[in-house]
Amino acid sequence: MSRYLVDQIEQNPKIEVHRNTEVRELIGGDTLEQIVVEEGTGGERTTLSVRALFVFIGAEPKTGWLDGQIALDDHGVFAAGDVRSGSVRRLASAAGEGAMSVRLVHERLQA
Repeated sequence: MSRYLVDQIEQNPKIEVHRNTEVRELIGGDTLEQIVVEEGTGGERTTLSVRALFVFIGAEPKTGWLDGQIALDDHGVFAAGDVRSGSVRRLASAAGEGAMSVRLVHERLQA
């Protein structure tokens, strides 16, 4: 994430940033109303009233758990976003890559 965007988010009074926090539950009807979060590892769970949620997992993809779990080649697996080889690490690119991954999976399954 660019420094400019980080600064904009941190300075916006309508945005509350929770670092090192895991989302455990989403609550709502037609729209998101609350989320249950867990602070840190094994921390206390808190219910927050919200209208929106953006999850940013960091700039370094955590894919080490794949090793030995699935067959990988030089290019990896069907993926989108930061975990993709050669990713530009931008949201718009990740959305396009996600759509492309779905198309490629469908093509592969039909072959």
